[in-house]
Amino acid sequence: MGEPELALPLFQQALALDPNANDDLFDNLGATYLALGDNDAAVSWLLKAVDLNTELLETYWSLAIAYSNKGDRQTAAIYVEEYKKRAAAMGFKGIGSNAPPPGSPARYVTYFNGLCRNKDGRAWQGGRERAYSVARL
Repeated sequence: MGEPELALPLFQQALALDPNANDDLFDNLGATYLALGDNDAAVSWLLKAVDLNTELLETYWSLAIAYSNKGDRQTAAIYVEEYKKRAAAMGFKGIGSNAPPPGSPARYVTYFNGLCRNKDGRAWQGGRERAYSVARL
């Protein structure tokens, strides 16, 4: 996530308009708080997201990171295992397993947009940022 401090008020405004929002908004709020270092808020929103949609694979990974940041390695390990189990069930071997070679941003954008799709099939915008950062390695 590029600028979480700018994204947070927008997500909060969206939540104010629809307090029963959807899993994507809850996941985005959790990821934003995680990026800002507020692990308690991150966990709260990420748990709400997976309560609504258990297929949010990356949310399990974010939960593992947040719990690890809080020093709760046991719970973090549970979410890592949950991520692995769900990834395997989805036939997903993890980010990078089928990735194109470094140095090809356009192919990474295509790759990550394929991984990061909303329920309606549109590519998640964060895929482009992630793709360019990985391609620069």
